[in-house]
Amino acid sequence: MTSAIIAGFFIVVAIILSNITAAVFYKSSPELSKFLGSILFPIAIILIVFVGGDLFTGNNMTMAFGLYNNKVKFSSALRVCIMSYIGNFIGTFILGGLLVLSGCASEVLTDYYSAIIPGKLELDPLTLFIRGVLCNYLVCLAVFIGTRMKTESGKLVVMFCIITAFVIAGFEHCIANMGIFTIAAFLLGGLPTQEVINNFIFVTLGNIFGGTILFALPLQIVTKKITKMLAENQLCKHFYLFIIFIICFRHKFFCKDFNSLKGFCTYNMLYSASILNSSFFIDTKTHKPSRNPLMTLIHSFSNFFPLSVRVIYPSLSTLT
Repeated sequence: MTSAIIAGFFIVVAIILSNITAAVFYKSSPELSKFLGSILFPIAIILIVFVGGDLFTGNNMTMAFGLYNNKVKFSSALRVCIMSYIGNFIGTFILGGLLVLSGCASEVLTDYYSAIIPGKLELDPLTLFIRGVLCNYLVCLAVFIGTRMKTESGKLVVMFCIITAFVIAGFEHCIANMGIFTIAAFLLGGLPTQEVINNFIFVTLGNIFGGTILFALPLQIVTKKITKMLAENQLCKHFYLFIIFIICFRHKFFCKDFNSLKGFCTYNMLYSASILNSSFFIDTKTHKPSRNPLMTLIHSFSNFFPLSVRVIYPSLSTLT
C-alpha cells in the first residue's frame, strides 16, 4: 500500500510540472501548451521506475504475466491490483489536495481546468475505453522496457518518448485522472459526480484491457513460442553446425597451402562456427549450459577442430 501511495505522489508531481507549464501558455499558444505539457509528464513513469512505486496500470501487466505463467493465483493478482488502485488514489488525493491548499498557481490552473475538464467528462464510454486501452499499452511498454534495458540513459530516452506519445495523443490514464480531477474539484468547487464516475469506470476497464490483453498476452504467446522452438530445435542446430565443421575440416585437406587465402577462410569459418556453437549450447529452460551427454559430445568435438588447426598450423595465429 505504501509503495502505491508513493506512486500516486509521483503522478501528482508530474501533473504539477506538466499542467502548470501547460496552463501558463494555454491562452497565448494552445499548441505550445499541449506540447510542453506532453514532454514534461514522462517524469511520472521515470520516477516510478527509478525510485520505486506500485502503479496500478503497471501492475496490470505484471500480474498478467504472473497469471499466464502460473506464478500467482488470480485472487492474489486481484488483491495486488485493488490495493495499488486504492493506494494510488490516496497518494494523488493527498498531494493534489496539498497543492490546492498551498495556493500556488491556483489562478492559472483554475482557468486551464475550466477549459479542459469538460472535454474529458463529455467523452462517451466507448471512446473512454479505447483511449484507456491505448494509454496503458504505451505505459506498460515503457515500464517493460524500463526493466529490460541496462543503461539508465537508454531507459530515460525510451520512456520519455513513449509516455510523451500517450499524453500528446490525448489518451486516458485512470491514475493521472485521479490527480487531475482531485485538483480540479477543489479549484472549481466540485465536478459532476456521474460524469466523473463514468470516466473512472471506463478508463480503468480500458487500462486493464490494454495492460493484460493488448500488451501482455501477445508478448507472452510470442515468448512461449520462441522458447518452445529453441528447445525443440536445439539438437538440430548442433547437428547442423557439426556437419559444417566436418565439411570445412575435410576441405582443409584439399588446400596445398593452409596459409593461402582459401585455407585462411576455411580456418576462420571453423573458428566462427565454434563460437556460434557455444552460443547455442544453452538450456533454454534453465539458461545454463546443457547437461545432455550427446550435446556435450557434439559441442566438444566440434570445438576441437579449430583448436587442432591452430596447434598444427601455429603460423595462423598471425593471421587472426
